[in-house]
Amino acid sequence: MEEGVLRVDGMSCNNCAKKVTNALGELSNVENIKVDLKGSTVSFAFEPTETPLEKIKEKITIAGYTIL
Repeated sequence: MEEGVLRVDGMSCNNCAKKVTNALGELSNVENIKVDLKGSTVSFAFEPTETPLEKIKEKITIAGYTIL
């Protein structure tokens, strides 16, 4: 597993954090998802051979947020 951190624009409340967490939770081999609203980041552990970073970014975008 690798660690990933993405800067995400548009997250402003606990509902936003839950939406991003749930979206990433739907992906296989993505774990330990932590949203930092103050820092506008989401951190996670993932298996890049199973779930590429581009797929993670796509899930966040589909949820309605922008990757910075």
